[in-house]
Amino acid sequence: MKAEEGKLKWQMKRVEEKQRMTEATEDVQEVSKWRQEQAKELTQCDYDRNKIKKKELLDEHKKYQAFKKEKKNERSDTNMKLVTKEYEALKIDSQYATEMKKELPIKEREMMINANCDNYTMVAEYSLEDSLREKEESRLSRNEEEDLNLGAKMLEARKERDAAFQSLQLLRSQQHLKIDSGAHIPTRPFIPDTVTM
Repeated sequence: MKAEEGKLKWQMKRVEEKQRMTEATEDVQEVSKWRQEQAKELTQCDYDRNKIKKKELLDEHKKYQAFKKEKKNERSDTNMKLVTKEYEALKIDSQYATEMKKELPIKEREMMINANCDNYTMVAEYSLEDSLREKEESRLSRNEEEDLNLGAKMLEARKERDAAFQSLQLLRSQQHLKIDSGAHIPTRPFIPDTVTM
């Protein structure tokens, strides 16, 4: 009778131990699952926030480019009007010069030619400066776009580095944890102690 009672107690103790181990394993799995969900939510939140920020930057850049294009078109229209006005003035001057050729002596015609050369030089210098300014603005625009893309890539690389660093810190913090030799570790298969021969 006592033997059966002892056997029954031993079986009950064994069942309790097994149930406690199962509960502990389930607790560890729940905590691990919760941590994974939290990490996933944080990663998604960072991704969404960066995506919104990148979209805002791109929208601002597009608005800036549209503004620049509009200003360039306005300058182009102004330049066209200026060139047309100069052409008309030159045409009138040319007609006048043609008439004067018949009437004025050679020295007076030379003075008029010099004055026209000054006008042409001024127009050429203005056109050259305008062309150089447009090239510089185009180069600056390309540089800004490259800087934006590089900044976005750097931000992505920093995120990946931070995520890797967090994983490394977690691994290091768990590396030196003391675990009871009888405790079951759910991340590795359980191998009972074997006798070496």
